[in-house]
Amino acid sequence: AATARSRGMTVLRGRAAASPAPVPYRPVAEAFLSHLRGSGPPAAVELEGFRPALSVLVPAWTGPGEERPAESSVILLGEAVLALLRVLAGERGVFMALEDLHWADPGTLELLDYVVDKLEGIGAVVVTTVRTGESSPAERQARQFGAHRQAEIVDLVRLEDAGVEEMVTASLGSGDLPPELVRSVHAASDGLPFLVEEVLASLLDTGALARAKGGWEVRGPLQPAVPPSFAEVVGDRLGALPAPAARVVQTAAVLGERFDWRLLKSTCEGGEDRVVAALRDAADLQLLEEDRAGRVFRFRHALTRTAVLETLLLPERSAIAGRALAALDVDGDAGSEHLALAADLAETAGDRRRATELLLASAAAALRRGAVTPALAAAERVVEEGPEPDQAVRANEVLLDGYISAGDARRVVEVGDRLLGLLAATDAPAWRGAAAHLRLARAATAATDWRRAVHHLGRVEALVPEPGDELGARTEVLRAQVAMGEHRIEEAAGHARRARDVGARLGLDDLVCESLELLGRARRVQDLDEAEGHFTEALVTAERAGLEVQRVRALHELGTIELIRLAEPRRLRAARDGALAVGAPGLAAQAGMHLAVALFVRDQLDEARVAAERSAEAAERYGLGLLVPAATTVVGAIDAVRGRTEDAVAAFERARPLMDAEVEATGRGHVLGLAALTVEDRPGALREFAAAEMLMPPDSGVGRAPYRGVYAVLLALEDGSTAVLDELTRDEPSLHVASVGLAEVARAVRWGRRGEAGKAEARFAAGMARLAPAPWYRHVAARLAAEAAVVDGWGEPVVWLREALDFFEGQGLDDLARACRSLLRRAGAPVPRRAAAASPDRVVDPELARLGVTAREAEVLTLVAEGLSNKDIAARLYLSARTVEKHVERLMLKTGSANRAQLAARAARAGSVRT
Repeated sequence: AATARSRGMTVLRGRAAASPAPVPYRPVAEAFLSHLRGSGPPAAVELEGFRPALSVLVPAWTGPGEERPAESSVILLGEAVLALLRVLAGERGVFMALEDLHWADPGTLELLDYVVDKLEGIGAVVVTTVRTGESSPAERQARQFGAHRQAEIVDLVRLEDAGVEEMVTASLGSGDLPPELVRSVHAASDGLPFLVEEVLASLLDTGALARAKGGWEVRGPLQPAVPPSFAEVVGDRLGALPAPAARVVQTAAVLGERFDWRLLKSTCEGGEDRVVAALRDAADLQLLEEDRAGRVFRFRHALTRTAVLETLLLPERSAIAGRALAALDVDGDAGSEHLALAADLAETAGDRRRATELLLASAAAALRRGAVTPALAAAERVVEEGPEPDQAVRANEVLLDGYISAGDARRVVEVGDRLLGLLAATDAPAWRGAAAHLRLARAATAATDWRRAVHHLGRVEALVPEPGDELGARTEVLRAQVAMGEHRIEEAAGHARRARDVGARLGLDDLVCESLELLGRARRVQDLDEAEGHFTEALVTAERAGLEVQRVRALHELGTIELIRLAEPRRLRAARDGALAVGAPGLAAQAGMHLAVALFVRDQLDEARVAAERSAEAAERYGLGLLVPAATTVVGAIDAVRGRTEDAVAAFERARPLMDAEVEATGRGHVLGLAALTVEDRPGALREFAAAEMLMPPDSGVGRAPYRGVYAVLLALEDGSTAVLDELTRDEPSLHVASVGLAEVARAVRWGRRGEAGKAEARFAAGMARLAPAPWYRHVAARLAAEAAVVDGWGEPVVWLREALDFFEGQGLDDLARACRSLLRRAGAPVPRRAAAASPDRVVDPELARLGVTAREAEVLTLVAEGLSNKDIAARLYLSARTVEKHVERLMLKTGSANRAQLAARAARAGSVRT
């Protein structure tokens, strides 16, 4: 309507209303009156003969001495409406909106059917709205209009998470919202915009949501009340059902938002036929819907269920819950969902002790299958309700296990202290105290706090000097964790093997998975294939046993193999997302850090930075020890290879107080060393690489990282026969592929120095092939190797330098670009003119810059627009034809061009590079 007004169109708006006896033609009459109230129909010749018919729509339009006809044929009435629309359209057109036609009378729908068929040529736009899913005559008519191409159907879908968040942000006028608020609003509103507003209003009214100095904050339970308007709709629909059917729906509401109809059948009186008939009637009235995938029914909205519950008295709810609990008949082997439902039913029925026991069983069952979030919620609920001492101990044991799985080290310490206090107060047996210390030792290893882990393991042995098989095996796993953390690899492998054997004998799948994970990590330093085999076995075991957290951990470890092999990090992404899905943010942070490393080496720097920063933030929030400086050094490494030396050094210094020797070594190598190399400070790079080698513990997997390969190439250029270089270029199956490729380049330089051109060229080609997925490392290696090749007379240094120059200029790495130009001059080759961005008086067109087009790509685009072929462009810019081809491919992707002609047209519009 607003758009129509802005175009000078006449706007007409009318709507139907819910009524036992709808007023005939109300929406159409209201639409005309919205524009003509007080004036009557226009005095136009086109309307002559139609005034009596129009008075059927609007009685006030009956002229002096005229009698309003008792009725009028739909044809005459339809022609009268068309004539009036034509008059109102004039030269600008007319817009008519008829809303809520699901409440319209039959006459309105019949009239609309006639009018829609004959709108063409009038200059009119008609928009109608109708609620779907209710099988109303208006909905059937709308679908028919669409099927006959008489109308465009626009189905409004429910908002997803992002849409709800956007609407909440707009409604509250702030983007700084508590995350739990958006989740709660989405769950309560089910994505319906009307309910989003109503839910927010309810939370504000109750004080659960309030504006604070720094934004909005949650001050109470996020349990929105049912909006009165919504409760009225639900009440009307429930009242439209026969009394027995309404009772079935009320019973279903006690069972939950989603419910198994078979349990409903066992709880209600009247048998299966009555229940099924009631479900069908309730579905027709939009109270319920069938979830065929889950083989259950659900209320249309969470608030629908709440509104139905409010129609029951407390004694009625209690009686229904008691019958349902008896019909459910759960036992200790039931799934966590059945146990959670049983707990709710027991509480509604008034049996508090049984409800607590069922909640504890539900939490433990959820944790066993890796559903961390519901497990924590159930255990926290028990603690909040003030349970008996033994129940409090068990609840805190579940909480401790849950927060360990979630990787929340801060909450682990809090809950652990509380649990130890409860055990001391209840004079618990020694084995129970030992189990608590074992949990705390496990949490300490997750936080890389080896000293604290050893302390708790010592307490386990003091409390239970002769542990049984299971306790002993779980202690072995943690001893293996500590040994791995302190780089005692063979000792760790021995502990892990013993734990795996006991776990397999006792059928403890979680213990087997953890042991296999440790064995894989121990072997990853020496044999990637063997490590991958252990991780794969852990994944299969976890999937077979339904252990979701262990499955995600195994995926994470398999992802580290992808990282080392320079493969696309699909499993790391899956592990990070899977950890978040099961409620394990600490594990997600670990996977996110490794994902950041994988993306960094593959030169996907923007995504790598996001992953690293999120990992560092989560690691700090959850107290994850060394993960904080490790993730921060990844951020520094990204700044280093982008030439932002000051930012890189600042990141390293910020993280340095939290580092151990291994993290400091990799930080010096990948942050300080690469930052120096990026600005052509070779002595500084050599100094930092040497310091990293001195710090790096033996048998460290991190010690095989890519910076060592760069160090090898530099040493080969300085002195091709040092012992350090021999060590750096030693073949090892677990080396990072980038390190392997760079070591090959270092060998090529050594062979070239010895006058073995053929061997040098073969080694160089092998190294470049390995480095193909790592552009920054590949071009740095080419720039360094070219320096030796120009002097020693081997390979094609001019080709390498031109491609490297193109890459460095595109990345804005001026020092490396200048080095390439200098080497090209030394080689006697033509030096390409500088890219447009390198000259202060030439800039990339802003439109193209917003698409991510670099200065070099803009130059290529300009020449494409001139009609030059890739070969001609290569000759003009002193590039290889293959490089130009890659530039053109990226340009087509960034600009959305389907072919070269479209790309040329885009260049002509934008101007590419302008002076």
